Amino acid sequence: MKRVLLLVSTAFFTAAYICGPISDSEIWLHIALGRKILSSDAVPQTDLWNRFSSGQSWQPYSWMFDVIAASVWNCYAAAGMIVLKLVLAMLFVSVLMLCLVSLSESVFAGAVTAVVAAMASYAHFGLAPHVLGWVCFSLTIALAFQIRRQARLTPGSCIALAAVFAFWTNLHPSVLFGLIGLFSILCGKDKQSGSSRLWLCAAVCLGAITISPALLHGPAAVLTRLAESLAHRSMLVFQPASFDLYPVSFLILLLAVLFTLLHYHCARLGAAQLVALTFFVIVGMASITLLPFAVIYAASLIAWTLPQASSSIGAMANLSSAATNFERTLAKVPPAVAAGLLLLFFCLKVDGLLRLPLVSQAVPKAAADFVLESDLEGPILNSSVDGAYLIFRFSDESGNPTRLVSVDSRVEINDPRILALHDGASQGMATWREFFRRVQPKVVIWPTDTALSSILAASSSWCRATESEGWNVYLLVTVPTVPFSDCSSPQREGELN
Repeated sequence: MKRVLLLVSTAFFTAAYICGPISDSEIWLHIALGRKILSSDAVPQTDLWNRFSSGQSWQPYSWMFDVIAASVWNCYAAAGMIVLKLVLAMLFVSVLMLCLVSLSESVFAGAVTAVVAAMASYAHFGLAPHVLGWVCFSLTIALAFQIRRQARLTPGSCIALAAVFAFWTNLHPSVLFGLIGLFSILCGKDKQSGSSRLWLCAAVCLGAITISPALLHGPAAVLTRLAESLAHRSMLVFQPASFDLYPVSFLILLLAVLFTLLHYHCARLGAAQLVALTFFVIVGMASITLLPFAVIYAASLIAWTLPQASSSIGAMANLSSAATNFERTLAKVPPAVAAGLLLLFFCLKVDGLLRLPLVSQAVPKAAADFVLESDLEGPILNSSVDGAYLIFRFSDESGNPTRLVSVDSRVEINDPRILALHDGASQGMATWREFFRRVQPKVVIWPTDTALSSILAASSSWCRATESEGWNVYLLVTVPTVPFSDCSSPQREGELN
């Protein structure tokens, strides 16, 4: 009972630690899409919100998450969203902890490894469907090792795999990572592996994936555009990692522990698992938002190798002694005191989140308010980072757009030519004129501290109508009636001439 109390308290503490106010702009896109699905009782088959992609065939592959997000927002607004984020954090930490405890056959070792892996995902945790992808990935790896340990594929394992992949494929395209992780574990060369089991698992998983209504518009569509999108440096989702980043340090720590275990007489891993680990690390370093998959996979391999490594604990010298001493030191703390302190931190963190659930400075709220209150018409030019939030603000309660954005963060729907011009404009390159020629904007919403904002401020064709919370709204000076003193004053007109 004491161990259960400590595990639950640790899970609550870790979930609260990785959970912060909602600052990810992508959640607003999910709310807008969910509203559209709820109002029409159907998943959209075409895009409606992007000016250059409107009418094109497209389905939101994360439609299940979109519906949940929209339902919570419609009923409980910001407070409900922060509670949903806390629930998501608890789900991720709990599942990861249970999976690693099961693999390591040690409550202490599994819990510590899970806490480290969860904290490594701190920078990427948000109210987004990819977190549910982490949950499904953890379950897939645990199920794969369970099948390998039992040396057979039971009906229960088949049902569990089918359920995980059917749910996953309607949430996030990272379901493809699940297939890679599953097959890498089951295709080991040890005597417990078998090709028939591998093919049966493949049939079960692929059968579950085909249930998805977004099958052809989700993972497949994203993969066809992934290589192209990686070239667009303005898309934050594809920014590469560097060794000085917080999550990369945790990954290096996990890899160091793993290779230390492999060095000391531990033959539970084969070439397939090491190749898959290398793949996940490379992908994670190439696109930092994918780094948690490498962390989870490395943590799972550590948990899997620990039971065999314990037989050679004497050879591991300092590492085993440090782990033993750490466990003994923690054991000296009364469980009730430890649980109380952990739960106290959780309560204080939740109270702070409920007081400040949203980071309004992370999105162009004031700029969108200005456009709506002034009833400014498009075309509107915006940055890809702000596209998701502007889709939400420029849509009604049924998810139908009142104004279209020029660029947003959906890599599978954006016009690649427009996106390439957007990248050049973001860096202040001369191609910004071509970007404007294509969009033909009357209103520009753009971050203040950028090269393009400086160019527009010095241009005789544009005037800054407002500046607030890090974003500017620029208006084309040839607009017939401009009801803003900054744009129509004699001093300004003289400057423009």
